[in-house]
Amino acid sequence: MPPSISQRTLSPVKSTLVDVTPQEVAAHLARIEASSGFARAGRLARFLRFVVEETLAGRGGQIKEYSIAIQVFGRQPSYDPQVDSLVRVQASLLRTRLSEYYSAEGQTEAIRIEIPKGGYAPIFHRTETPATSRRALVAMATAAAVLLAGLCVWLLNRTREAGSNQSATPSVAVLPFVDMSPAGDQAYLCDGIADELIHVLSRVQGLRVVARTSAFQYKGQSVDVRRIGRELGVRSVVEGSVRREGTTLRVTAQLINTADGYHAWSAAYDRRVDDLFAVEKEIAQAIADSLQPHHLGVRAEVETTPNPEAYRFYLTGVYWRSTPSPERLRKAIGEFRAAIATDPRYAPAQAAMAESYEKLYFTETAPLEQTAAIARAAAAKAIELDDHLAQAHEAEAIARLIDWDLAGAEREFHRALQLDPADVRARYAYAQLCLNPGGRHQEAIEQLRYARRLDPVARYLITELGSAYLMSGQLAKAREEFQKSLDLNPKALGTLTNLAATDAAEGRYAEAITRLEAVNAEGPGDPWIMGHLGYAYAKAGRAAEARRILAALENNQPAAALHIAAVHAGLGETSQALDWLDRGLAARAPSMLWLKTDFRFAALRSEPRYAAQAARLP
Repeated sequence: MPPSISQRTLSPVKSTLVDVTPQEVAAHLARIEASSGFARAGRLARFLRFVVEETLAGRGGQIKEYSIAIQVFGRQPSYDPQVDSLVRVQASLLRTRLSEYYSAEGQTEAIRIEIPKGGYAPIFHRTETPATSRRALVAMATAAAVLLAGLCVWLLNRTREAGSNQSATPSVAVLPFVDMSPAGDQAYLCDGIADELIHVLSRVQGLRVVARTSAFQYKGQSVDVRRIGRELGVRSVVEGSVRREGTTLRVTAQLINTADGYHAWSAAYDRRVDDLFAVEKEIAQAIADSLQPHHLGVRAEVETTPNPEAYRFYLTGVYWRSTPSPERLRKAIGEFRAAIATDPRYAPAQAAMAESYEKLYFTETAPLEQTAAIARAAAAKAIELDDHLAQAHEAEAIARLIDWDLAGAEREFHRALQLDPADVRARYAYAQLCLNPGGRHQEAIEQLRYARRLDPVARYLITELGSAYLMSGQLAKAREEFQKSLDLNPKALGTLTNLAATDAAEGRYAEAITRLEAVNAEGPGDPWIMGHLGYAYAKAGRAAEARRILAALENNQPAAALHIAAVHAGLGETSQALDWLDRGLAARAPSMLWLKTDFRFAALRSEPRYAAQAARLP
């Protein structure tokens, strides 16, 4: 950078109106930099100082995009203005910021700095102060009235549009990036980049970021961004592509206004694969700057850059974990283990491995004690490495739930949400595993509603909200939510089972059986599906079929203990039901957490033995 204004001998500057001295410009610039709009926008302040100093030094005609990119924004010598529009975007923001300064804090300033469109060399001039004639005032008033009327109409239309389609606050959805690699084998990298951008942008104060599930519903589709804006209620979308050839990576990203489909910002990054982590942060900062110059900026945090190879393993694991079947969870765990072996101090990989083992634990398809032990150790290690990582505290919260430490789990969930209020997964887990099993359904409903504002079409959130209504006895509302979920995926087995359970809770056993028989044919052997089917058979008087379900479930104990007990309860066999509940409690089977809120045990709640069993739960 050239020396500052105070370090150089300055020559008078001829303005378009009246002479302005360099000293006046220097003092004026200092006031601008100290203003609320510029004090928090270091990049724009540096941009303004650079072009002012270059112009005062007589080099205004030499200011080019390239020199600004290199000296102000730290771009590499290979920077290509035709590919990367950073400087043009920032110049537009700078003009807007200056205009806002002069209309507010700087409205009494006697000097103005203007950066004409089509160039970067500023013009300095004094404001016009002579008294204005009455005729001029009348003309100005008339023009102002016309402008105000037009503005009111425009604002009314935009407000109506915003009220029906989009958020009134800065909001963005990050769409899945497209794999443009020759081999087409970088899906994990594309999803990982989008995931990380969502994570980084969600930590920007004042910005609403749509969560992954809702944004990723458009994967592989060609959808007009205006429709996306309407469906997700966002002002902007980010889309991009990834092309990898060997160790070279090209990432493109665009920020698009959903109101009109125009690009607000776009850039391309040619980097080595090892620079991926830094590129993600750079893109996020540029997007934040473009969305709302006044108020947004990626939070400054102490963040350790991971080993590049470990980071790629981590992204691959996140890709496999996104659809948490037991098989994909095991693939994810393998990638997280590789990341940890490569970089043992990478806390997100430790937290992700803990979460994957916890998800596997609750599927009840793996040895419970071994799975729980690994999850506990990984969660504790993640917190040891980074106590400010929200993901680590979420993993620790679930580990404490596995140990039935409800108070400890709640503390950790609160800490996770304090660190990252926009973490949809943490709010879902808090509602599903802590609040609903504890009978705190209204609190669970509030958490899920908050999460849905961030992830409006996430089917799993809709289904869990239905479960909260079902457990609290609000059956009509439960049915409504389950139907919304099925509208998104008519073949979702879990949601169909929930809807059948609602039928059974309403005494509509024939309808429940019809649904559950179809579901069981698609997912045979699932204890939860079979348990509800066996209970419905029992309540419908079809005892022989209920006992066939019992025989099948007993091959999957103790994981199926809750469901075996439910079928016995449906058959009116209270003693056998309570015996199986004792077995499930002794084994600490994960499904036992929902004992107190399961409608199938309503007839047992007056039993002293049942009350004692319920008291053993957190």
